[in-house]
Amino acid sequence: MMASRAMSLPWKLTFQKISSYHVLTSLVVAVVALVICILVFFVDSCGLLHMELLQKLKEHDQHPDSDFCIDLLYEIYRYNDSCMPYVEIIDCG
Repeated sequence: MMASRAMSLPWKLTFQKISSYHVLTSLVVAVVALVICILVFFVDSCGLLHMELLQKLKEHDQHPDSDFCIDLLYEIYRYNDSCMPYVEIIDCG
């Protein structure tokens, strides 16, 4: 009985090391994923804003609407104040 306990103790220690390694690895991956999510969703990126403006300009070209145009114009002004490259000011007529 004593011999089986002595033999099982190294295995228990080995499994504890393995499981703590996996827990640590999982924790690091979770923290990195959380940081990436925060950066993508909560930080205003000029590149993302530029792509969004270009998409809205395409929508405006396909379906002209004066209210949408004015809202888009304000967004372009805000973008041009803080980001490069400048987006051309549109004419809402």
